[in-house]
Amino acid sequence: MFLTAIPDRTYNFFLMGIVSLERRGRAVCAAQKGNSYHLKKRLLFLAPIYLLLFLILLDAFIAPYLESLRLPVSQSFYGILKPLCHQWPTRCLWIFGSNTALCSRCLGIFFALLMTGLYFGIKGADRIFWKTAILLNLPALIDGYTQLRGWRVSNNYLRLGTGLMAGVGAGVFLFPFYLVSIARLRKVFRKKEASVED
Repeated sequence: MFLTAIPDRTYNFFLMGIVSLERRGRAVCAAQKGNSYHLKKRLLFLAPIYLLLFLILLDAFIAPYLESLRLPVSQSFYGILKPLCHQWPTRCLWIFGSNTALCSRCLGIFFALLMTGLYFGIKGADRIFWKTAILLNLPALIDGYTQLRGWRVSNNYLRLGTGLMAGVGAGVFLFPFYLVSIARLRKVFRKKEASVED
């Protein structure tokens, strides 16, 4: 009797393991469907910001290309970004024989903002990284301030590097703030809808 009970117990444990794995699999599939849904919602909420940042960067590179073709419309493309950046030729990167429509630091900031926004659009955010934001913005502030005071002269590669750090710093604050605020507003609206239905 003892020998025949062992295979039954083993078989029962085996069946329990399969059922347990099946339940876990269903839970994982449900979580992945939920994550896919939330990913689409995040990307939808952030799409206008992505578009704006992409158009700013595109304009920064189209302007020197049009100027290299000697087209007068190039000045309009430079003028669009003039409120965002000083556009001093000595502080800009040069492509197509002309300076970009954004200085090195601003170019780094907008590029890093776009990349950080894409990261948080995919990964999501449940908190705001304000300490990281402050630390990543310090090099740009120090570089800009020491150059403004005349203590030293910066170069475009340093400006681009500090701009990239500042862009990531701004992004790790702004995008999580935006996503967390939207999540909180959705909770408030759900509570109001539930109270109206009751």
